[in-house]
Amino acid sequence: MELFKNKYCILSNNEQNKIFDQIWSENTEYMSDENYKEIQLKTIDLFKKKLAKKMFIDVKKFNFPIVPDLQKWTVENIINTLANAGILKIAYLAPTELFSQVSIEQTLKEDEEQIFPYKYFDKKESAMEWLTN
Repeated sequence: MELFKNKYCILSNNEQNKIFDQIWSENTEYMSDENYKEIQLKTIDLFKKKLAKKMFIDVKKFNFPIVPDLQKWTVENIINTLANAGILKIAYLAPTELFSQVSIEQTLKEDEEQIFPYKYFDKKESAMEWLTN
């Protein structure tokens, strides 16, 4: 069920398997830091309301560089909040653009304790299989 959509991202929830989806578009190339923060905070809000336990994040078309300050903000405000909300794991469908992938990986490495498991995939089917097992 689609919950939110704008030119940068679609948020949806699969109630049957309790997986929350965050699908980023190629328009992220034009996204501002504030747009990024708003979407991430919206994600947290909807994730908690829908009582999902796992996330599928499609960053294959993600073209927004997450600078170090924003990486720190993401860990403090998003990663830690997801952990406190009881998330079990996150599967990432990896981007094709190297710089974006590096900034996403650096953001996750900021979470030194790795509060919950996450894994990168190049196929959605593999990601969903890992999430549902």
